Amino acid sequence: VFASMLYPMPATIGAVLTLYLIESGANVGVGRTLDRACMEVSDLKGHRRITGHKARAKGKPIIVDLPDTSPAVKAMDWLLSANSRLKVNAQTNDHNLFLMRIGGRVQLMTSHWYTNWFKKFVASAPGLQSVKLLPNMIRPSVLLQAALANDGRLATGMAIGQHGVATTQGYQQKWPTRLLYDENIRRFHNAFETLV
Repeated sequence: VFASMLYPMPATIGAVLTLYLIESGANVGVGRTLDRACMEVSDLKGHRRITGHKARAKGKPIIVDLPDTSPAVKAMDWLLSANSRLKVNAQTNDHNLFLMRIGGRVQLMTSHWYTNWFKKFVASAPGLQSVKLLPNMIRPSVLLQAALANDGRLATGMAIGQHGVATTQGYQQKWPTRLLYDENIRRFHNAFETLV
């Protein structure tokens, strides 16, 4: 029991990763494999630059600037100090931020563990017990929300997602943004008909 108190609880580590994913809009794989040196002072005043790498894109850097006051930045700072003992006890020279004790080993959080933890976490939230949410739904939700907050424009999602137009359209051209586009076209037709 005492030994488990020396290390952050796995659920806490899952919560820190979830905060990062919600605030950054990054892929789960990028967030889960952040290294301990991922944070630095940003060019933007009062912000922290967090750099991850997307393995499926040949190690492409995924960069996000979050305010110093952001819950994700505060949680990641805390985790860096709290899991320093895990780093010392890791069996390999592991530089990952999301190290955790799984069984008797200290290792990188596995995607399987995180998905299972996330499902249990969502099921414990009042009103969400019957909703089948998965961690890979966070990124599309963040990008869609960015599009909806900007009248359906793709540019914001392109900046957050750090990808091209085609991929951005796949994330953002869902029913809510299509309704916005339909409304814009309807307004244009009405105005054009009135003008004619």
